Amino acid sequence: MLIYGILLLFVGLYGATLSIVNMMAMRSYAPKSQEIITDGPMISVLIPARNEETSLPATLEAMIVQNYKNFEVLVCDDNSTDGTWEVISRYAQMDKRIRGIQGRPLVDGWRGKVYAMEQMLHQAKGEIVLITDADIHHAPNSLSYGYSALIKNKVDMVSGYARESVRSLWTQVLISASLFITVFYVLLPLQRKFPKPFFAMAIGQYLMVRTSVLRSMGGFSCMKHVVTDDIELAKQVVKHGYKQQFLDLNPILRVTMYEQFSDAFTGISRSVYHLTGQRSPLIFLFVVLALFLLGTSLFVSFCVFIYQMIALGNPSLSVLLAITGSILLYLGWIASALFHNYRLSTALLGHFVFILVGWAYLYGMYLKISKRGMVWRGRPLT
Repeated sequence: MLIYGILLLFVGLYGATLSIVNMMAMRSYAPKSQEIITDGPMISVLIPARNEETSLPATLEAMIVQNYKNFEVLVCDDNSTDGTWEVISRYAQMDKRIRGIQGRPLVDGWRGKVYAMEQMLHQAKGEIVLITDADIHHAPNSLSYGYSALIKNKVDMVSGYARESVRSLWTQVLISASLFITVFYVLLPLQRKFPKPFFAMAIGQYLMVRTSVLRSMGGFSCMKHVVTDDIELAKQVVKHGYKQQFLDLNPILRVTMYEQFSDAFTGISRSVYHLTGQRSPLIFLFVVLALFLLGTSLFVSFCVFIYQMIALGNPSLSVLLAITGSILLYLGWIASALFHNYRLSTALLGHFVFILVGWAYLYGMYLKISKRGMVWRGRPLT
């Protein structure tokens, strides 16, 4: 029990410290108003779109009013079965900066989104590329902010957290699992000082990278089969000798990543499904066990504390260590969630994130091991 208390205290100190350091770092990485660049090299915005006739118009409207002067927008219809191409064609006629690309049939060995990105890259004219999704709301300074951050931080790629606007409380709680990146995983100042693939991180809603970097990598062929293409892109950028930085993009980016809880659950399971088979199942089982232990640590520690106070008159050292670690971890999570504009109710339910993600991991493993398979955006995952 003492070992458990010590480990929990260490995890709590680690998570709280990482949260504080990363929040301070992201504040320093953000370009100030006087550092915003509104005119510079051409930026090519690449938007892969598959069955996005409903959400795409708002994204294109946001692009049209960007305050950055020199940009183009390429939209690839990834073999949609709805009216996506009609939407693209309509906006291309309205604004000459918008170009539509009818995606070719998917080639064996490629993921649909990555193949669409590859096709657009071949036609991009800009020195900078911004890859974004078709359902993202960009502020009018989205391009200028991202480019200014690229220049200020002297890196070749930037990505980061968007502001999550889903209404469902429990869906937002599950989506807040993305905070694991800065609460447990990456110490952001190390991304530039020690550019190693292990520290590389990105989120696919906003991937701004120098075109020369992408072409020196051979385009997206080095990651054509990867499900988590955003993270893999960041790792490939670093692996090829370039630098990237993870930012807080709340000021310029708003997204509803998933409308329904079931979609969010499937989205997390998808990543695990892809990785299962590449790594030992024991690793995933260890991760699941750790998630469940951390998710229940605060409740269990307090229950044992109350029991010992009643039965023994004073709590043991191990319980005090466990409670302290649980509180530190919990406070670090709440601070990070509020920093990234999650609702207070979402932040306070942070301990449930660990349990929900644990179940999503188990579900992804089950689908892979049982060979039931998974379908994503109408295409089977392998």
